[in-house]
Amino acid sequence: MPKITSRSIDGRIVSSTGREQRHGHGSTKRGRSSTYRSWEGMRRRCLSPDNSKWKYYGGRGITICERWGSFENFLEDMGERPVGTTLDRYPNTNGNYEPGNCRWATITEQRHNRREPKLTPELVKEIRQLASTGIKQVELARRFDVTASTIGGIVHRRIWKKV
Repeated sequence: MPKITSRSIDGRIVSSTGREQRHGHGSTKRGRSSTYRSWEGMRRRCLSPDNSKWKYYGGRGITICERWGSFENFLEDMGERPVGTTLDRYPNTNGNYEPGNCRWATITEQRHNRREPKLTPELVKEIRQLASTGIKQVELARRFDVTASTIGGIVHRRIWKKV
């Protein structure tokens, strides 16, 4: 009979025999490993509607393969997170978190792996016009599905300067 395990968010694994096991990433002397934090972040973005980034992940239907419900399987498939990288869905940016569609990538690599921009010059002009009528940046961010800081950058011409 296969051993059944349950996992807790802090990295503990409790086997069907009741013995606790550790993979060594859930709590180290300096806290959780960067690999474990990436796994936790992936889970929060996809599974927790309370997470601020959920609307860009779980809210869009991005899922995590069943195998990666276990940190040990994630670690086995992805390996240790190299310094200077984060988890990236590649080659399909709209695909799920699963083996074959994820890599450890630098910020530069991730910049080249973005979804199509949400804003166009026409929308930027509309945002500026609406902001001039007194609509709050938070409301504009919700309407246009971008962050409030993006709206602030547009309104104050820190970004989209030539529009």
